[in-house]
Amino acid sequence: MVNVLAHLLCEPAFDILRTKETLGYIVYSARKLNAHVVGLQFIIQGDANPPDYLDERVEAFLETFRSKMVSMTEEEFGANKDSVVEKLLEKDKNLNEESGRYYAYISRRTYTFQRASQLAERIRTSVGKGEVLAFFDDVMRRGGKGRRKLTTMVYGKGQAMPEQEEGGRNVVEGDKGNWKRTCRMWAGLKEVDFKEFE
Repeated sequence: MVNVLAHLLCEPAFDILRTKETLGYIVYSARKLNAHVVGLQFIIQGDANPPDYLDERVEAFLETFRSKMVSMTEEEFGANKDSVVEKLLEKDKNLNEESGRYYAYISRRTYTFQRASQLAERIRTSVGKGEVLAFFDDVMRRGGKGRRKLTTMVYGKGQAMPEQEEGGRNVVEGDKGNWKRTCRMWAGLKEVDFKEFE
C-alpha cells in the first residue's frame, strides 16, 4: 500500500511544493524504511520560509492530493499501480545492485529474498483505489486514527522557534535525552531459525 501511495505522491508533491509554491531548493517525497518501520517522508530544504510554514504547506498539499486521488480514474490508478509492480520486478542491472539488495535483507535480518516479487503480486491482486484511499485517510490525513507523524524542523540562527502547540512536544537539541526517556522502545525482530531455509 505504501509503495503505491508513495508513487502517486511523488510527482504531484514536487510539482506543487517545489515548482508552483517554490518552497525550497530541495523538495521530494518518498517511501522510507527505518528499523523495519515503513513510512512516507517529505523533505523540504530552503531558506525562504520558516519550517512551521513548510509543515503547514505539506498538510495543505495532502488535502489537495486526496481530492486528486478521488477524481483519478480506475485506468489512471491501474497504470500507476502497474508502474510500481514493474519497478519492484525490475532486474538488477549489475552485480553491485544485486549484492546491495541481498545485503539489505541480511543486514535487516529479514531473509525474505523474494520479497519484491511477493509484494508485486500482492499489489497486483489486492490493492485497489478504494483501499489506497482508505489507507490514506487512516494514516496520512490529519485526524486519521492510524496517523503517526514525526516532524523534524531545523531553524536558522535568525529564526525564532514557535511556541509549543497544545498537546505537542517540541524537542530542543539539549532536551533529547529527556525526550528519549519518555518514548517506548520498539521490540525489534525475533530471531530467525535458519533450519526453515534448509
